[in-house]
Amino acid sequence: MALFAVADIHGFFDQTKKALDEAGFFSSPENKLVVVGDALDRGKQVRETVDLLLSLHREGRLIYIFGNHEELIDKCLQDIAAGALARIASGDSYHYRNGTWGTVLALSGMSINEALLYPDELIRRVRASDYYTELLPTAVDFYETDKYIFCHGWIPLDVEIVDMTAVYHYNPNWREADGLEWHRARWRNGMEMCCIRGIREPGKTVVCGHVNTAWGHSHISGICPEHGDGAVSDPFYADGIIAIDACTVRSGRVNCVKVQS
Repeated sequence: MALFAVADIHGFFDQTKKALDEAGFFSSPENKLVVVGDALDRGKQVRETVDLLLSLHREGRLIYIFGNHEELIDKCLQDIAAGALARIASGDSYHYRNGTWGTVLALSGMSINEALLYPDELIRRVRASDYYTELLPTAVDFYETDKYIFCHGWIPLDVEIVDMTAVYHYNPNWREADGLEWHRARWRNGMEMCCIRGIREPGKTVVCGHVNTAWGHSHISGICPEHGDGAVSDPFYADGIIAIDACTVRSGRVNCVKVQS
């Protein structure tokens, strides 16, 4: 059995399937896949992506990590229930800009006009979808092996404010972190936390996503610009970290790494 990882696939099924094929994931039915958060939003192939992940889950081959976009789907439904549907659908919302609105529509199977007329039905259908009832409940904050830790942004940290500046400290008890601490951790830049702040898990490598690896290649390795022509979205490797978010919406690719044979 080999362990593979992808992150931030964001509903880009074709790119995800291509990355898995090229990495050799489908070469054995024993191989397992870790999706390091942000399975949906932005890409248009919501149904295909959900079907792929569900099939792997049903075969016992999927480890699904909770990312910030998994949080955003539920927040979008909460905001719709609070009366914000018209604003969200008009584009005047981060739910629209982040692609979460498109995901909600796709999961519901409703048109925009139907959703605007029947917001309660929209919410009901999303919450009754197989993504919401079968796949999302399997998501975990982190997954750990003898050599690796898989999480979305970074592991939870202790934070203190010194002279109006946040100072981060390693928390040896991060595995017992509560929901709020994991919420904050999902939004952190793992490359910054590891390589600039120096916060690592002793003896292990953290595999993470959330921030485009071009950030690390630019700000840490200095080999490319962070944005535009020349930006490098290959996996970012350094002591204590493998970052794999390829920012698929810009790069057109998904990174898949084989981390354990």
